[in-house]
Amino acid sequence: MALDMEQLRKMFYDECRENLEILENNLLHLDCSQLDKETIDTIFRAAHSIKGGAATFNFSDISEFTHDVEAYLDAVRNQMVSMNTAAVDLLLRSCDYIAELLASVEVGQVANQEKRAQLSAELAALLITEPKPEEHQTRSALNALDSPETQEPSDTDAATWHWQVHFSPYPSIFYSGNDPLRILRELTELDQQSQLVCHKQDIISLEHIDPELCYLRWVIDLSSSVSREAIDEVFEWVEDECELVITQQPVPLTPEAALSPAPHQSVATNPACESKPQVAAPALTTTFDSQDTPARVTHTQVSTNDNSITASMKKPDGAMSSIRVDIEKVDNLINLVGELVITQSMLTEIGNDFSADKLEKLKSGLEQLLQNSKDLQENVLNIRMLPMSFAFSRFPRLVRDLTQRLGKEVKLTILGEHTELDKTVLERIVDPLVHLVRNAIDHGIESPEERVRNGKSAQGVVTLNAYHQGGNIVIVIEDDGHGLDCEKLWHKAQQKQLISPDTHRKEMSDKQVMALIFAPGFSTAESVSDISGRGVGMDVVRRNIEELGGYIDVDSTLGKGCTFTINLPLTLAILDGQLVKVGAQVYVIPLLTIIESIQVDRNSILHASGGIELYRLREETIPILRLHDALAISNVAEKAADDSSTDQMREDDGFSCDILCVVESAGHRVGLLLDELHDQQQVVIKSLESNYTKVAGISGATILGDGSVSLIIDVQGLVAAFVARHTKHRAGVAA
Repeated sequence: MALDMEQLRKMFYDECRENLEILENNLLHLDCSQLDKETIDTIFRAAHSIKGGAATFNFSDISEFTHDVEAYLDAVRNQMVSMNTAAVDLLLRSCDYIAELLASVEVGQVANQEKRAQLSAELAALLITEPKPEEHQTRSALNALDSPETQEPSDTDAATWHWQVHFSPYPSIFYSGNDPLRILRELTELDQQSQLVCHKQDIISLEHIDPELCYLRWVIDLSSSVSREAIDEVFEWVEDECELVITQQPVPLTPEAALSPAPHQSVATNPACESKPQVAAPALTTTFDSQDTPARVTHTQVSTNDNSITASMKKPDGAMSSIRVDIEKVDNLINLVGELVITQSMLTEIGNDFSADKLEKLKSGLEQLLQNSKDLQENVLNIRMLPMSFAFSRFPRLVRDLTQRLGKEVKLTILGEHTELDKTVLERIVDPLVHLVRNAIDHGIESPEERVRNGKSAQGVVTLNAYHQGGNIVIVIEDDGHGLDCEKLWHKAQQKQLISPDTHRKEMSDKQVMALIFAPGFSTAESVSDISGRGVGMDVVRRNIEELGGYIDVDSTLGKGCTFTINLPLTLAILDGQLVKVGAQVYVIPLLTIIESIQVDRNSILHASGGIELYRLREETIPILRLHDALAISNVAEKAADDSSTDQMREDDGFSCDILCVVESAGHRVGLLLDELHDQQQVVIKSLESNYTKVAGISGATILGDGSVSLIIDVQGLVAAFVARHTKHRAGVAA
């Protein structure tokens, strides 16, 4: 198997971003007044992992800068310097810069070196800062957390012992992107007087050797001046790719004379090895004792060793296992599952024509196929699912930075972070969420002084919540700020001519007025800042959400706060749809957009100026959009018609337009007039644009059980075009 370096680099990019997230999250939750040793160690390990991985691929900019970060964190960990809020800010900025370096490496560009020099200088300054008197208590607290077991022998004993490291990499270590020589180089840098012996007896005959496997192992002696923690840090990047035994040995002992620990000696092992009892010290003793015997390795011996290595790499029972899967492979698998669902539907249709004696057996088989298809489909779709924490995890940092800049006090509450959503949807919803949270802090939450005057707590609250509802996911962004002022919104909309001048306030409900914030160019901000106020964004937020097949709703109480509710499909691969018939063709309307469907009498349809048709549904007047017109559907009767009026044609054309399907998009409700209402069905979405071309009013296609192609109606596009057309007409009439 050839090494795919590009694939290994991608693995490093992913792991680097994961470690940056660990760094950032732990820094944000760090209490500088009472440092937690475990948190500091976690932060340090994340930085060390980034440095080690970058060095493996020779990404020197990343490894060298991360070394500066690691040096400061190591000093904090060893109670040599303190950590305060300013230091946390600097470390967060360093995380941002590492992310910039990573992005530059991915595209083959050079990052801003001036920024690197500035940040490195600031980090170096922290290392030479004298500790303040009040920091003594913090250091004492950290010292108290050190357990006696981790303390090394005193200086008086230092001359009588040294470290001995037995390093046996797994043969497959190169596949993980690790290089044992780099590990050895780091070890020898810890101690210039170190001694190293390489053992080569595991090398097999040349005709059987695999150049991509490692057959070497080493014994290294290090002086007592090297700390155990420093040795452990060198192996952190490869702890799952090797067998490692670290012991304390008397000084006279040399690597050649002490290839195995004495039976009575306690052996300190890497944590990764502690869960592998099959490679305990006695086993190592047997192996090392045979070093002077020429190695004659048979194929049977090689096979046995491989099995031992495989077994030693297994995780303990109950441990969660995960793998990285190329998203293209998952997409291909989902497409195949979709074809399976289509095949099942086609077989069901064929089964309707079978003779009675064979029909029962066929139906039984089809039911089993249906169940298997559903189970497979559900499991495959779950592969693409990620927890909402993927999106929510970036908001603590965002809120922290914004509150510092705006001088506000805000508590961020996150709920439902384990709720899962399709990876594609999740990635595309991040930007709208960021915009909504920024608006909540900038526009919604008042200053501490104003909140206290209004009888509120000085600290505002922004809540992010996610939960499943039916086959959809609901994301809620809520704040306890001053809320939306409908009267102010109304007057602002009039000033910007977003509503007709002859429209009276009482003609619009508060809900409709609130929806005006999604109009392009609308903003109530008194001044423009780099955070918000330009009137660009909320319309884009709504458009992005609707492109995902979802919708956004806003609700607010003046003085109490504001709530945005986003409703999204769990995945873009499968759609819950309503089958409808328009003319001779069956179409699919996404269920998520449908409010209700009713049967209407043609005589109850009202006619307004400009050819607009309306229907009075309870207390609401719904404009009507005939799908025959919107989709340019014609029939024989229409083609045979002469110059008679459109209204007369609709009366005589033979269509039975008596079903009104009320849909909602962008806060607008429109009644789609169609012929027949069929079943509801889950359909597999096929892209028209990639297979044919983009069609106005159509968002995709699917294959039904009878093998026919059914087009999926683009409700958002149809409603937007309908509203724009009639808004333009009303503006022309008013002029």
